[in-house]
Amino acid sequence: MASAILSVCYPQEFTVLDYRAWETLQGMGVTGLPVQKPNTVDAYLHYCQVCCMFAAEHNLSLRDLDRALWAKN
Repeated sequence: MASAILSVCYPQEFTVLDYRAWETLQGMGVTGLPVQKPNTVDAYLHYCQVCCMFAAEHNLSLRDLDRALWAKN
């Protein structure tokens, strides 16, 4: 729930940590993801960085990436 709040308040920096998005990114072979679904603040921040880079590569906002990953799952 905290990631959802952060993503609303700071949409350029934070993304929603959702198991559907995590599974989709893992399945797509996105490099740089934490080894397991983030369960610490540091792991979540790392996850956000990877998502920011992935979104930028595909010319998406983090919120659009969230929606696309959720829908793909």
